[in-house]
Amino acid sequence: MGRNYLLTIAIENYRTQDLLSTPVHYARKIAKVLRDQYGFQSENTIALENEKATQHKIINSIKELAGEFGRRKSEELEKHTGLQPEDTLLIYFSGHGRFRKKTGETFILPHEGIEAAPQTEAISYAELLPLLGDIRANNILMISDACFSGGILQGFENNFDPLSLDELGDDYTLSSRQALSSGGLEAVSDNGFRGHSAFCHFLLKVLTQNQKPDLPALLLSKRVENALGFNRSHQPKFGNMKAAGGEGGQFVFRLSESPKVESGTNPFKGLQAFGAFDAKYFGGRSKISDLIFSELQSRNLVGVIGASGSGKSSVAFAGVFPNIQSENPDRQIYHLRPGSDPIQSLFYAVNDGLFGARKIDRPHNYKKFAAAFNADFDALFHFFKGVSEARDGTPVLIVDQWEELFTLCDDESARAAFVGNILNASKKGAIKVLLTVRADFYEQLMQSPGAFFDELKPGLINLKAMNADELREAIEKPAAEVGTVFSDGLIDRLISDVEAETSQLPMLQFALSELWKNRDLKTDVIGFETYEELQGIQGLIERHADRVLVEELNQEEISVARFTLPALLYLGGYGNDVRMPEPLHHFSDTQQMVLRKLSSENCRIVTINRRETDDGATEYVELAHEELIRSWPTLVKWLQENIEFHKQRSQLKFQYQSFLNNNKNDDYLLPKGKSLEDAKYLINNCDNQYLMP
Repeated sequence: MGRNYLLTIAIENYRTQDLLSTPVHYARKIAKVLRDQYGFQSENTIALENEKATQHKIINSIKELAGEFGRRKSEELEKHTGLQPEDTLLIYFSGHGRFRKKTGETFILPHEGIEAAPQTEAISYAELLPLLGDIRANNILMISDACFSGGILQGFENNFDPLSLDELGDDYTLSSRQALSSGGLEAVSDNGFRGHSAFCHFLLKVLTQNQKPDLPALLLSKRVENALGFNRSHQPKFGNMKAAGGEGGQFVFRLSESPKVESGTNPFKGLQAFGAFDAKYFGGRSKISDLIFSELQSRNLVGVIGASGSGKSSVAFAGVFPNIQSENPDRQIYHLRPGSDPIQSLFYAVNDGLFGARKIDRPHNYKKFAAAFNADFDALFHFFKGVSEARDGTPVLIVDQWEELFTLCDDESARAAFVGNILNASKKGAIKVLLTVRADFYEQLMQSPGAFFDELKPGLINLKAMNADELREAIEKPAAEVGTVFSDGLIDRLISDVEAETSQLPMLQFALSELWKNRDLKTDVIGFETYEELQGIQGLIERHADRVLVEELNQEEISVARFTLPALLYLGGYGNDVRMPEPLHHFSDTQQMVLRKLSSENCRIVTINRRETDDGATEYVELAHEELIRSWPTLVKWLQENIEFHKQRSQLKFQYQSFLNNNKNDDYLLPKGKSLEDAKYLINNCDNQYLMP
C-alpha cells in the first residue's frame, strides 16, 4: 500500500502583487480534511506559505518529490528518496495567476510576484508539467485556485464523459495525471462568496461531506461544479494534464477506515448570539423566556434589560421568538437594530410587510415613510393599523440593542420621532414591541422622549446572571442535540470556573465552542485533557485573539489592524464603549482584506453581514462581541495609544453623518473654532485610510 503525499502552496502576501485574503486559510483546512478523512499524514506533507513559497522552493520541492536530489533529506519531509509508483501525490495551489495573450502562456506566481515580464520569476504551466511527469507516483492531481488556472489543462478540460462515471468500476490501476482548476482562462475571485473563494468553499464542503469509500477526482469535480451552480461567472475545469504523462486513469480519494469525520453543526455559538434558527441549541433561559412571552401577551411594550454579555439578544431571538411563532404561526414578526438612522432601519425591517418587496418602489416608499414619521408620531400606528386588522394577530417588532439610539444616532429629532412612533403604535394596539437594552444605559432610557419610559417600566424585565442549574442546561442541551458527551465531572468544573465571572455567558459559550471543535471525533467526547489544553476559561478570549494576530496576520497586517479595529468602537458617548457597525466599503482595500481575514472561521474577531439599502445589499463589519473590549488587553492598548485620534475621528464621523442626514444643510457644517481646526489637523496629519468617509 503506497503513501499519500501532499504539497500545498498558498500565497496571500505577495512582494509585488495585490494581497489576497483566503489562500492560507483554505490550504490549511483542505490539508486537515485530507489528514482526518483520507489517510494523508503530516510527515508526508510540504506546506509552502507566503514568503516560503518562492520560485526556488516550489521548483525544488517538486524535484525532491521526483527524487532528483537522491537521498538528501528534505527540509519539510522527514525522510524520502522520491515518490514510488504505488504512492499518490496531490498538489494544491492558491494564489495569483497570469496569462500572456500574445503567447497563450499561463503562469502561477510565487511569492516574489513579477516585476516585468512574467517569465522572469513566474512559473509557467508548460514548465511545471514536465516536472510532474518526472515524479514516479502513479497518480497525481493538481488543484489550482488562481486566475487563468485552466491553462494547466492546455485545452483538454472536461475531456471525460460524465456518463462514464458508471463505467469506472473498481479498477483504478491505470496511472493518472489530472488537474482541477477553479476556472478557465479568466480571472477568478478569492473572496466573491461571503468573503471567501467560492471554489475552495465548495471543494472543501464536498471533500468533508463525502461518504463514498472511493471518490474519483472526476466525480469530485462534478460535485463542485454542481454546488457552484451555473450562475457563476466562472466554472471549474477538469481533465488530464497531457504533457505530464499518465495512462488516462483516475486519481481517487479513498476514505480512511476510521475517518475523523466532522459531523453536524457546532451547537455552541462562541461570541455570536443565538438566533431564531438556533432555538434547539438554546438552553438555560426557558423560565425567563416564558416570562417575557407571557408579558408580551398581556402588554404591548416589553423590555429586557441586562448587563452586556448577559444574553439579551439570544433570549429575544432563540427564546421568545419561537414562543411567538408557536402560539400563532401567522403572526408577523419584524426585527431590527436602530443603528445610526433608526427610521431607515425600521423601514427596511417592515418594508416587505407594509409595502411589498418590489425593490424599484423602495426609494419612493422610504421617502413617504420618513416624511410621515417626522411629521406625525402616529405614523407607525396608521401604517400598521390596517395590517393588524387584516391579519390574525398583532404584529410583533423586536428592537435589539436599543442603546444604539444613544450611541450611534446623534440626530435628536430622528430619535424623538422613532421613540414617539414606537410608543403611540404600541399604546394604541397596532403593534407589540419587545426591546433589549444594556443595563448601563438605564439612565438614558429613563430620559427617553415623552412618556415612553413610564409606559415601558411595568414591562421592563431584568435579565440576571445564570445560576448553576441554568448554566448546566446551557451546556448539556446543545451537546445532547448533536450527540456530544462530556467526561464525568467536566461540566461541574466548567460551572465552577465560570459561575463567578461577570461576563459568564460569552466566556462560557466561547470555551464550549472551542472544546467542541477539539473534541475526540471518533467518540464525540469532550474530555478533561481537551479543557486543560485550552488553559481554562479565564483569559481564553485574550489568548485566542492574540494567537490570531500571530498566526493569521503578518506584521504589516497587524499594523493595519491596530488602527482599524478601534474604529469599530463608539467612543465619547453615554455609558461604556460599545461596538459600532461600519459599512465595509468605508475602509481601504488593505483594511478590507485584513477585516475579512479576521472574520474567518479560524479568527472570529469581527463579523461581516449584509444589510439591504436603496443601493442594494451593503456589507457591514463589527466586532464579534463587546466582550472583546473588556477581555482583550491588546485592543484596549491599541485604543489608548491613540485615544485622541480615535475620539476626534469618531466625533468627526458623527458630525459628517449628521450633515448627510440633514440633506447637506450648511447649518450642519463645522463652525469656525476648535472643532474645525481639530478636523483640519486630523485630515492633514493622519493617514486618510484610517479616517473613512
